[in-house]
Amino acid sequence: MFEALFGKHEIVRQRKEPKLVETKFEKLTREEWNKKENKVSRIKYDRLKEKHISNLERMMTLLNKVEKVKPRFGKPYLKLEISPMELAKLKRQLTRQV
Repeated sequence: MFEALFGKHEIVRQRKEPKLVETKFEKLTREEWNKKENKVSRIKYDRLKEKHISNLERMMTLLNKVEKVKPRFGKPYLKLEISPMELAKLKRQLTRQV
């Protein structure tokens, strides 16, 4: 009992010893490292940013052509005032990006 109080007992020694954990050093190429860290190159980032901005501009022009219609009888609805050609063009642009 006295040994346990003063730290000379085996159980107390085992608890005080720090556990060493071995670390693995991996040799990775730059592409593997970026993939592991979920990083994208600056060029790809800039291209994605440009696409995002162009998509936002297209959506804003489309939303500006939407009008709310309130008929006397029935529920109000939204009306999109674009030609069928514009709609087909917009569909083509969006399907190319996907």
